[in-house]
Amino acid sequence: ADDEEYVVKSLIKNVNWREYGFEVVASSNDGIDAYGDILKLKPHLVFTDIRMPGMNGLELIKKAKTELTGTLFVVISGYAEFAYAQKAMNYGAIGFCLKPFDDEIDTLLKKAKNMLDSAGNEELDIITAIEDQSPGSKLQLASLLRQKGIQVENGIAAAVSLGAERICFRDSV
Repeated sequence: ADDEEYVVKSLIKNVNWREYGFEVVASSNDGIDAYGDILKLKPHLVFTDIRMPGMNGLELIKKAKTELTGTLFVVISGYAEFAYAQKAMNYGAIGFCLKPFDDEIDTLLKKAKNMLDSAGNEELDIITAIEDQSPGSKLQLASLLRQKGIQVENGIAAAVSLGAERICFRDSV
């Protein structure tokens, strides 16, 4: 999301998204449209400018983070002000990238891929422990759930995942 159309087109065209396992599913030129797309499409990764009409990028991150726990954000800006970068990180962005772009994009895509892969492995560990019927699996499952803030009392814990969505924990990406 960026109010400058050429920046959006440049990001789409000049970045090898597939190399890192990503594909572009939407683009926007203002924060309100971007927010709607984020809620509808639930992307794994969002690149957003700070200064945009409707809703700025920092507001976009803050608002979207309350709705979706698994989406990662990278802030792009033409302004090299430390306060912007600091606020972006406080709101949960995984990185800050200055325009014009260079190798920073590749570094941030690698970081995002690693974070998303790690979150997927945690989910797989929990699902595997649920399905495993061996004697030690119950203790392992209880430990994995406690690490994620789910308390197991008297050997019972409820964890629900509906549909094909990813399991997202509060401290996960």
